[in-house]
Amino acid sequence: LLDLARIEARAGKDFSIKERDMKGFLAQLKEGYMPPVPGRDLLIELPDTIPSVAFDDNKLTQAVSNILNNAFKYSPEGGAVELSAILEGSRVGIQVSDQGMGMSQTNVDHIFDRFYRADPSCNIPGSGLGMAVVKEIMDVHGGEIEIHSALGEGTRVTLWLERA
Repeated sequence: LLDLARIEARAGKDFSIKERDMKGFLAQLKEGYMPPVPGRDLLIELPDTIPSVAFDDNKLTQAVSNILNNAFKYSPEGGAVELSAILEGSRVGIQVSDQGMGMSQTNVDHIFDRFYRADPSCNIPGSGLGMAVVKEIMDVHGGEIEIHSALGEGTRVTLWLERA
């Protein structure tokens, strides 16, 4: 909640958005990421070259980590969680895919609402703020978030940023 309040109050003025190496960022993120579910691994697939992108290293790490945490938590039966980069026109996408429980369209429609939980049983820990933080971070970056999900089939979240 403090992160959201700080981002809104400062309107992104405390972000350090600079042109950076996206491939190096994603490789470093994978190395430092610890899945919230013991014994599970994060798969990573990167193209040979990825254009530079302007972003705040710490904030984008926070956004991608929030999505990765959800991918693992909402995949209680296991299945692969994959981090990849995709290129589309002038955009670079950071994509997280899982084979978890997926979401209904109603859940997807409310995913950025504060305190909204896609798990009605409340068996999966969390505050319901993670995706609201992701949205604020992406808004400051001028990026977009694309979500594809289907119940029982998993979820794919893509964070789109413009090439530098």
